[in-house]
Amino acid sequence: MLLLAGCTVKTTVATPSELAVHGPAFTEHGEAELLRSDGNVRVSARERVTVRVRDGDLQHIETMTVGELVAGCHSEGADDGCLARRVVSEPVLRHREQHVDGDRVAKIVGFSAIGGMVGYCFAECQGDGDLGRGFAYVGIAFGGTAVLLLLVSMLGGD
Repeated sequence: MLLLAGCTVKTTVATPSELAVHGPAFTEHGEAELLRSDGNVRVSARERVTVRVRDGDLQHIETMTVGELVAGCHSEGADDGCLARRVVSEPVLRHREQHVDGDRVAKIVGFSAIGGMVGYCFAECQGDGDLGRGFAYVGIAFGGTAVLLLLVSMLGGD
């Protein structure tokens, strides 16, 4: 449950001209690293994109790989035959990465432990020494706090 709560999805968006700059890397290595302020992202040349290609005054939609889009593109100089330079400049790549966010897991564990301590204190305040009831209070408080934080994290809260 903690790993599920710590799972985050990061979506990276890129335009055709940004991908074209990395054309040589896509051709040579089959992937390129896009620079982002919140962490660089590796994108494969096999990822599929949908672009709007200009055809005179008209446009038509094509789906292709990033490698096909940036074939013939150079990071400097003229890009004769570079399709990425001729398509409508709008975000075409929506690269998604999933990973476990250690900070989020730590927060959930910490707050759940606090919830468990509240349950323990509540059980101790009862003063009857019933060990089973004490564990039940701790479990309910710990589990309830963890579920609450899981729901908050799923709804986009932090």
